[in-house]
Amino acid sequence: MGDTLWRSYFNSFLITVIGTAISVFICMMYSYGMFRPDYPFRKFFTFFAFFTMMFGGGLAPTVMVCRNLLGLDNNYAALIVPLLVNPFLLIVMRTFYKTSISMSLIESAHLDGSSEFNTLIKIVAPIAKPGIATIALLFALAFWNEWFLALLYIKNRDLYPLQFLLMQMQRSIETFRRNVHMMGGAGGINFSDLPSEGLRMALCAFIVVPIACAYPFFQRYIIAGLTMGALKE
Repeated sequence: MGDTLWRSYFNSFLITVIGTAISVFICMMYSYGMFRPDYPFRKFFTFFAFFTMMFGGGLAPTVMVCRNLLGLDNNYAALIVPLLVNPFLLIVMRTFYKTSISMSLIESAHLDGSSEFNTLIKIVAPIAKPGIATIALLFALAFWNEWFLALLYIKNRDLYPLQFLLMQMQRSIETFRRNVHMMGGAGGINFSDLPSEGLRMALCAFIVVPIACAYPFFQRYIIAGLTMGALKE
């Protein structure tokens, strides 16, 4: 059981790191297009993001598309791809661009011969570090806490993320407790005495520690983002 637990820990860590990195990059690119007033498709992409935030396709069509069309079944991609784009965070990042990035700065970069991608990476991104850190933390929380995708797409125990494995452990213990009268005292174990509440608290601590350790690295950027509006005249 210990090997399975640490394997799930590694899976969650891998999924969180890769998923967060890709999601932040997509969010930066997409919201930069929505932010630029001279981009001809800005209104379309803004409406597209807002529409998908208000309306979903439903669980059954989503599962069919992911499995049959995208091949997201029993692999790491099934735990990463469905969470890569978050419309709400796209709007948040676009708003941060609008409040912290001056168009004159971008125009000056273009006059100096900078490409759009170079302007975003080398000029806009350093200024937008507080916003990027904020969405990175939110994406990391989403990937780390995700278990429902594993329930839908993952059958191989070697691919279980930590949250899904711990949920299964808790469910198994609850099943033992509910059916203890059918098991009797087999093996000298009294399943009714299993530490359900204590185990739940231990699992919560096991889950929270990595995120609690990561938060200090984002804290100064988040505080800078929260206070930026108060410092501007």
